[in-house]
Amino acid sequence: MGKFAAHINLVASGAADGGTAYVDYDRLTSLANECLECDNGNQTCVAFRQAWVEELSRASSHFDKQYAAATKAVIDAVFETEEYNPDHPALASPDPHVSVEILMKSKGREFVLDLLHDFKALLQCASLNSEALHLALRKYDNRVAVAAKEAGMSPPKSGVAGELLPKLYASTIYMATGVRSLAGDLQTVRETLNLDDGEDGEAESYCRGCKEEGEKEMAAGGLTADGLSESSESARSEEYRWFMEHAAKLNERDLASLVAHRGFHCENDNSVTRPIENSLSSFEYAWAAGVHLAECDVGVTKDERIIMAHDSDFQRLALLSDCKAKTVVKDLTLSEIMRMPLKHGNRPPLLADVLHSAKAIGDHAKLVIEIKPGNSEIVDPLMALFERQPALLSRVAVIMSFDTYIIEDVADRFKRRTTLSRTRKAVSYPTIVGRSDWEATPIPKLLVLTAFADHNDGKKYLLTSVKDGFEGLKLPAGGGIDGVYIEYEPEMLEPEGQEKMRELAKSYTVGVWMLKPRDPDALSVAKRLVQECGVSFVNTDFHRDFFST
Repeated sequence: MGKFAAHINLVASGAADGGTAYVDYDRLTSLANECLECDNGNQTCVAFRQAWVEELSRASSHFDKQYAAATKAVIDAVFETEEYNPDHPALASPDPHVSVEILMKSKGREFVLDLLHDFKALLQCASLNSEALHLALRKYDNRVAVAAKEAGMSPPKSGVAGELLPKLYASTIYMATGVRSLAGDLQTVRETLNLDDGEDGEAESYCRGCKEEGEKEMAAGGLTADGLSESSESARSEEYRWFMEHAAKLNERDLASLVAHRGFHCENDNSVTRPIENSLSSFEYAWAAGVHLAECDVGVTKDERIIMAHDSDFQRLALLSDCKAKTVVKDLTLSEIMRMPLKHGNRPPLLADVLHSAKAIGDHAKLVIEIKPGNSEIVDPLMALFERQPALLSRVAVIMSFDTYIIEDVADRFKRRTTLSRTRKAVSYPTIVGRSDWEATPIPKLLVLTAFADHNDGKKYLLTSVKDGFEGLKLPAGGGIDGVYIEYEPEMLEPEGQEKMRELAKSYTVGVWMLKPRDPDALSVAKRLVQECGVSFVNTDFHRDFFST
């Protein structure tokens, strides 16, 4: 399965609320292949053309209904508190700022955040559907041209695209990405909400308020500021002293290649000897011990704050399994998440907070950021954060994902130094032009995560294995992707496997991740991967047996 097909399938499967309708890209590509076998590249396939038009019609019709419903809700909300007046600014002015500003005053921030959520979902759907229809045409015409050439014939000059592209360009799903339509409305909502990850002090006030509230709760329960009893605090001190002593014996190459998986964290979620995963303490403990790199997982909130989160919700880590813990991260505001205490008194930190901490600890401290498959909506706020605060970008060593489509999008934006996506016709965040610090900041390594076999977890992985010499692994040339983060296999350390690994490392930056408890998470293995196989990064949980020979 291609990277775009995998991506749109992931996004579509995650749209369980039924509020969006995605093009059946698999149907179009399958029909294209069937038609070419029948027509030998001589004629335009009627079945493919009809299916394409049906998908465009279905997507456009659904989008029209959803967009009309969203805008009607805006107008209805305006007049819930005000009498109808045909000369009312919300009706008389074409400027969407007017309606949104009225809503902020009359309905409040939460209502406008819901509006932002709906607009984002619609825009993502429209953008992906437009790209799916465009790619389907291009794939079909390219295959027709190849088949015609093989048959000694000349392919049609304009192909199917010449007939159908005008229909796409005239459709509402394509025009929705334009300045005067949904993309423009989305930007209006963002500007009205004054969304800004970590620059306006709002995030800090959230954290400060929650910290004070949490300290009161923990003091009442006989706990320290870290959410620990005195005996637990002593156990944590002993555990960290053990880690510091062993880390001090590592050479510089080890410290630069070992990656603290989700920080220096407790693996069972309940241990009091280490901080909880993806917490600010877990990263700071690793960096303070001298380890250069810490891996993290990020999610985006309803109000577009980038927060540390491995799962789609906080049910596994929450102190109280209430309804908020079961709500997916993207449907919660930062305020709601900050008021959801996690185990051991932690709160999920913002990405900006963690990067500021890395900056303060030292030049060696950097993050390895993983974007979960299908989470393309995080790319806009992520790029906007780095553009506003380029100094934080220098604290990032790697950005990676199992979703090749997402990494290609990130690479393209870094290449053009813009927050604007390839398929977007309007800037969804204000672009700062001429910022020399943004333009000069080095780009992190951009890597595609791979596996050697499906994990039966519903995800579609890019599969590659040392056993077949990484046959078929080919990243886009000149696309800005630096390499791969591959799943560990014992054969990597065998003579033939070592040779294959070294060959791979000549072409790409290579990282290795492991699956516990199956794989040997040990310093001796990590050293061999780096020294004998040319690997740059090795994930580890630094368990108690890690430093044993």
